[in-house]
Amino acid sequence: MSDAGPPPSGLTPADELERLLTGTHERIKADRGPLAWLRCRPTSQRFGMVLMGLAGLMALTLWRFQRPDFATYPALRMAITFSVYLVALALSIGELVRPLYTRGRTELFIVLTGALPLLVAALPAAARVEDAPTIGHGHDCIPVGMLAGFLLMLIVRAFDRAPRVGTGPALLMGNTAGLFANLVLMLHCPIDRPAHLLVTHALLGVALAALFKVLEPPRAARIRS
Repeated sequence: MSDAGPPPSGLTPADELERLLTGTHERIKADRGPLAWLRCRPTSQRFGMVLMGLAGLMALTLWRFQRPDFATYPALRMAITFSVYLVALALSIGELVRPLYTRGRTELFIVLTGALPLLVAALPAAARVEDAPTIGHGHDCIPVGMLAGFLLMLIVRAFDRAPRVGTGPALLMGNTAGLFANLVLMLHCPIDRPAHLLVTHALLGVALAALFKVLEPPRAARIRS
């Protein structure tokens, strides 16, 4: 059997590797500004800063756009649901900002982040001492949720050293944004009927994944950058 010989470009594998490393170092040197500084932080710091940014958005929701029945909604149910969402969100964000060379569980988190809003939507409406004031509410859930999810995607990408590409990462990013959208809507929307939660809350992750895939730059552009 004859030797395969050098690559068609005339470069040996060692030359190809050297050119790849040189190009990588040149891109790192050319990367300047606040985003470059943020992306150079250790993973734990980037993870913490992403969570701090999201916590600020939730605090803003409570301050300016709080649901009218927040004080009368069953506190235990709110605390449990919110905590479950928050833990799932933190785990998913940890997966999104981890270094590419570490072993991840993207498929597991896609299932987790996609199924959780559906499970919450299937719960019966909470029993209240008084009826929730729903007139004039619920019509803005989709735009508010889409805006919240879009902001999460911007924040995560700002801290991402090497953006993941493909259908799997797009689904994970969309589902994670959908989780955050559901957290924000839990603080904003007083309607907890299953039909409303399913149509306007739980399926936001699908819409956000599609949006992320549309906005994702073509592969050729990513290679050139």
